[in-house]
Amino acid sequence: MARPDRGRRSLNDLLLPTTDGGVYAQAVSAVVIYGVALWFVRRNSELVWFVAGLATLTAGLMALRTIH
Repeated sequence: MARPDRGRRSLNDLLLPTTDGGVYAQAVSAVVIYGVALWFVRRNSELVWFVAGLATLTAGLMALRTIH
């Protein structure tokens, strides 16, 4: 019999990892995703600023989570 909260727990583990390996994987994937996004919008300076701002916000939230 499958547990009903299994899918929700895996989503929580993805969004808020509890192990160092999960945090590293999340940080590396964010760098890759934002790097690719910046590469796609490189010709439009306003979109570059927007994506760079989102990346900075994400990095700041990750840093706040390490302090907490």
